[in-house]
Amino acid sequence: MSFEITFLGTSGGPLELGNCAILVKPALLLYSAILESRDRPLFSIDAGSGWHALAEVILSDRRYALETPSPQNGNLGQLALYEDSLQPHEYLNVPYTYPYSKLEGSPLMILQQIFSKMSALLLSHPHLDHIQAMVLNLAGGCESQEKTTMYGSKFTTDALNTHVFNGVIWPDLVLLGMLELETVTQEKEFSIAQNRYKVTYFEVSHGVVANKGRHEGPYSSLAFLVCDQENGAKMLVFGDFEADSILREEKNSLIWKHVAPFILDGSLKCVILECSTYSRQPGVNLYGHMTPVHVMAELQRLETFCAEKAGKRQSSSFVKNLNVIVTHVKETYDSRDPRRRILEELQHLNDSLGLHLNISIATNGILVVV
Repeated sequence: MSFEITFLGTSGGPLELGNCAILVKPALLLYSAILESRDRPLFSIDAGSGWHALAEVILSDRRYALETPSPQNGNLGQLALYEDSLQPHEYLNVPYTYPYSKLEGSPLMILQQIFSKMSALLLSHPHLDHIQAMVLNLAGGCESQEKTTMYGSKFTTDALNTHVFNGVIWPDLVLLGMLELETVTQEKEFSIAQNRYKVTYFEVSHGVVANKGRHEGPYSSLAFLVCDQENGAKMLVFGDFEADSILREEKNSLIWKHVAPFILDGSLKCVILECSTYSRQPGVNLYGHMTPVHVMAELQRLETFCAEKAGKRQSSSFVKNLNVIVTHVKETYDSRDPRRRILEELQHLNDSLGLHLNISIATNGILVVV
């Protein structure tokens, strides 16, 4: 096991709570040891959820430790909205854990300590549902001596400087020295967490920009390939994105081709990607998002590149047992849990295509180990 991932938020909207964010640490490092150390080995990807979400996770873990978990283990705000929701662990095909249960102190005190150990925040794009918690939570860390560096494309950092940290929508925290915004260059590697991790990022498309009625081209989002330089383990995390078949370009294929060798050598531990809605009728506007059919078509491309790289055929798929964790599911207005419907569709396609992937759907507050 290489990474321990807290899914602070997994919803694709339109509810204002539970939007996408993950918190990552090395699996073998306990939070108690991290809080006692001077090192800062934590990082996050996106920030639609933050402090409040982590406080809820801490409380949920404590209920579990006391053997008095709630019916949904802390996820009532999300899964109790539907009549047919499963328990959170029933959406998972990976190990899950409760690492916060033994931490002492109030949830707010603990979460402030934890976030002080977060050295980097990787932002996939500047949509509100991926930045809102970061903007609000910054006020709680203004007196901290340790700043979190936020990394994004020029598109993202320009948007934050112009439209958020402008002294009107929110104070100019960059000018005040409370925030470091770092613009990174596409497909260039950079290091975070005191060189513990190497990050490569790739541009993907998240629909089309429409500004005052004018279509201005694809909306830029990012995918991150994170490598733990101590053991070579890797995780691939996508921001919001659409299928190559919709865009009629090969942006995603470039990523699959890049990571195919890491499937073959076993170093890619998981792929985290969106599947915002269950399958829809042809022609329905997906607003730059994915359905199960799109997700599995993309993963088929990964299988193809693995076969090409290996230069041979084999009886089982090359992507067999790859952990694929789905997030960013949009809430629906009926009694049926969209996560359950999406999981059923993905599992059916997984079986029919013979890919044998380990498919999970993350829910708010769940912690997994890969």
